[in-house]
Amino acid sequence: MNRLIIFVVFFIFSAAAAADCNVKNHEKFDGFFSKWSKNKKFSLTRTLFPIKSIEYSNNGTEAESVPVYGQISKAEVESNPSLSEYILKQSLAYDISSVSSESATVKVFKADTDWLYEYHFKKLQGCWYLHEVEDLSTFD
Repeated sequence: MNRLIIFVVFFIFSAAAAADCNVKNHEKFDGFFSKWSKNKKFSLTRTLFPIKSIEYSNNGTEAESVPVYGQISKAEVESNPSLSEYILKQSLAYDISSVSSESATVKVFKADTDWLYEYHFKKLQGCWYLHEVEDLSTFD
């Protein structure tokens, strides 16, 4: 009996989450990003872990930067504030720089500095998910 109750509760919550978006009811990126950036619980459900990360290193030379690939774990994300809180605390800004039917990019930056991150999202079965973070900052 307990297993049945757990299954029913799980099914109800899964159905409620799926009602937000699906193949027939495509989610608009602006509304998704507003909720994703402010609501930590929601953002954790709409992030593909581990997140691919890319930063660039010039290996101490003036030569062209080379990409360094890594991953960001769910535990790392859980221990940080929501993106909106981080932007506010660090005096950052953001710009939804591109949106297509399959992907979107949000630039998070600090005005008048070389501080720049790009958050890359993709749409899967009508729902948006964060899948990659790229550090394009050019600190000396």
